[in-house]
Amino acid sequence: MWKHIQLIVYRIIDIGEFLKNEFRDCVVLSFTDQKLCLDYVNSVHKAETIFLVLSFMDVKEILNIIHRLRQVDSVFIYSSEQQYKQYEDLLDKYSKIIDTFHQYTDLVHSIQENIDLSFQQLQSFRFYEQHQKSTRDLCKEAGSFLWLRIFKDVVLNLPHDEKAKKEMIETLRVCYRNNRCQLRLIERFNREYQSEHAILWYTGQPFLYKQLNRALRTEDINFLYTFRYFIYDLTKQLEQEYQKQREDCDFIIKLYRGVRLSIKEVNKLETSVSKLLSTNGYVSTSLSKQVALDFLGSSNDNKEEENVLFEIEYDFGKIKSIIVASTAHLSKHRNEEEFLFDLDAVFHLQSITRDLSSNVILVKMTAVDEGTKITNEYIEEHRRFMSRGSVVILFGYLLADIGQYEKAQHYFDCLLENPNGEDVSFIHYHLGVIKYYQGDYEAALNYYQKSYDRLIEDIPSRKGALSFVLNDIGSTFKARGQYDIALDFFLYALKISETYSNYYIIANIFGNMGNIYRIKGDYDRALSCQMKCLHIREKYQPSFHKDIAKALNNIAVIYNDKDDLDNALEYHQRSLKMNEQCLPAEHENIASSLIHVGNVLSNQGKFNDALDHYIRALQIRQIIFPNGHP
Repeated sequence: MWKHIQLIVYRIIDIGEFLKNEFRDCVVLSFTDQKLCLDYVNSVHKAETIFLVLSFMDVKEILNIIHRLRQVDSVFIYSSEQQYKQYEDLLDKYSKIIDTFHQYTDLVHSIQENIDLSFQQLQSFRFYEQHQKSTRDLCKEAGSFLWLRIFKDVVLNLPHDEKAKKEMIETLRVCYRNNRCQLRLIERFNREYQSEHAILWYTGQPFLYKQLNRALRTEDINFLYTFRYFIYDLTKQLEQEYQKQREDCDFIIKLYRGVRLSIKEVNKLETSVSKLLSTNGYVSTSLSKQVALDFLGSSNDNKEEENVLFEIEYDFGKIKSIIVASTAHLSKHRNEEEFLFDLDAVFHLQSITRDLSSNVILVKMTAVDEGTKITNEYIEEHRRFMSRGSVVILFGYLLADIGQYEKAQHYFDCLLENPNGEDVSFIHYHLGVIKYYQGDYEAALNYYQKSYDRLIEDIPSRKGALSFVLNDIGSTFKARGQYDIALDFFLYALKISETYSNYYIIANIFGNMGNIYRIKGDYDRALSCQMKCLHIREKYQPSFHKDIAKALNNIAVIYNDKDDLDNALEYHQRSLKMNEQCLPAEHENIASSLIHVGNVLSNQGKFNDALDHYIRALQIRQIIFPNGHP
């Protein structure tokens, strides 16, 4: 992982030897001759990262020459404690100075921390299967495609105030609590920062872009939430620059980004041609192809990585929802002709080719607006069945929807402390849903009760939301094996929802009641409820929807319980066909449907046909599950 990190030690020989032992995965070089040191640093390509360790006596002389170089990432000054005060004035001039150190252990610890932060900012790509027609059926990766887009909408709807700024400053102080130099820069940021200078601070100050990019890359929701103040400003300023620049051009431009990707990431790209692709942060590109190639260097001896050049076509006259702006006039690196994409950029991956002469992989992409369409479909689909609920609430729901329960809980807990006008009953409700999926049924019921208590005060205006809570209370009692109590709550929810006419919840309730009656052995009532569920879904939902497939499956199971194998086979086959039409080809629901059909065929003595279905199911599961999965 550290192949691009080089530690350059100048005129501190003993420290250089110590660092070679501490950081054996890095290149550690010691110099005593200034010209040799400077020539070497200048020869290192931009794709590499240099950590420079200097004696206090050489700081001004060396940094005046090489501080501006992109490859120089961080500077560590080794000095006596008394000498530290003499160099406080350097901090405003040289932002790459991490700190001064007079203890070897402190120096090593700081270098390690900054190595962790300074890996090449290679974007982790998220892909979306365009034939995945049901935006309510999200695999984790498809959910990751959406979460950052919705998170940005959340940030733009949260208070942009001193409280948010204070939280970010306090977080940065904690991150750099042992780094006096960076703490001084953070205090300067606290005093001097203005929203209209967000791009300049982002491109110029490591303490900002390193921490923000780390949070974006790791999808650390808690940490990102504390950066909401700055994300708001950076996004807004990018949008302002975009609007100004768009007035002057309606033509197509090509932007470039040179990165080194692992073999695994390259393979993923090669199998993703024609898919949509999004990135997990702000994306820096250049109008100059040569600048992008410079970031790759002249050669790459690492057999575990490939040199990749992204060529992005952007049509100013066509694209409406993707923000990109030239930031060269606002950046400290104006000669790089930088264009910066906002958080929610989405691209169509057109082709991947390898230039054998340069050994560079060329990835051609086009900026597209489909990401906004997919996000809006997801939002509208959930608003149809939730009736109410802002994008702020929806973001927490999305986290839970893709199985990120701990992150979702922390998000809603923070929201509960400062609702800012959000519906508290909805927050309690979603916390209950999270606890239900975590198997903590007692906690789930407690949250549902809190939601119920608030909603019941606003009857009749809150009937729709109340029916959801009652239905989920019933589901929780069902999970606890208390079927009679569960049925009572389903009937109560049905009574309320029938006056409210929300097809989604009514269908859900009938499906849940059918499951209870089946457990109790009352197959006729179970079948009646599941048929009602199916008819409602077929009437109000899209022709091809995974919820219809689920209803068909539930009916098939009841017929199977009644030993009516012909009807069981018919409904299982219809369920399989529906899943195949609305889900990706390699989806667990399709594998499950194949197994159900195979089981019925086996019971009918059609063993060859059953085996064919089992083999197809196995092939799907071998693709979607890792080796050794039970």
